Amino acid sequence: YVGDVFQCYLFFENQTHMLAVDQHAFHERILYERLIQNPSLLTSSEKLIIPEAVSLTPSQNSNLQRLHETLEEIGFRITYLDTTTLEVLAIPCLLKSKDISSVITDLAEVVDADNLKDKAQAILSPIIATIACHSAVRAGESLTKDELTALLAEAKQVDFFHNCPHGRRVFRWFHKHEVERWFDR
Repeated sequence: YVGDVFQCYLFFENQTHMLAVDQHAFHERILYERLIQNPSLLTSSEKLIIPEAVSLTPSQNSNLQRLHETLEEIGFRITYLDTTTLEVLAIPCLLKSKDISSVITDLAEVVDADNLKDKAQAILSPIIATIACHSAVRAGESLTKDELTALLAEAKQVDFFHNCPHGRRVFRWFHKHEVERWFDR
C-alpha cells in the first residue's frame, strides 16, 4: 500500500505495476458480494429513535409498497401515511448513520416490481446493490489504517469483479513502463 489521493483513490505497488483503486466502488463490491452470499446479514434491524418521514412521488411510493414484504425481510420497517409520504421506523443496521431519505428514494427507483418474473432474486439483487452502495465508505471519507486493513482482509473473503454492482470500474492497473512514459523516461 502506497497511500491515498483525494480521499477517494487507494494506490498499491509491486515490482512492475501500480494499482489504483476507487475506495467507494471497492468497498461497495465487497459489501455486495458478502450480502449476496449471506443475505441474513441484513436481518439485523436498527429501530429509529425518531421515525423519519420521506416524501416520494406517487409511483415511487406505490413501487415501495409492492416491495414492502421484501423490505421487511431485510430489516426495514415502513408505514405508508398517504400516496406520497411514508415513515421509516427501522432500517438494516448496515445503514445506521446513513441518509435514510436518500436510501429510500434510491430503493423506490431501483426495481420495477410489476415487471419481475423471478421476483425473489430479481428484487433482492438490486436492493442489496443499493444497500451496499449506501453502506460503503464514500469519496471524501478518509480510511484509517485499521479500516483499510479490515477492507483488504474482507476483499480476500469474496469473489471479486472488476466493477461495482452498478457497473463502475473498481480498479485500474498501470504497468511501470506506462508510469515511466508519463515522465518521458
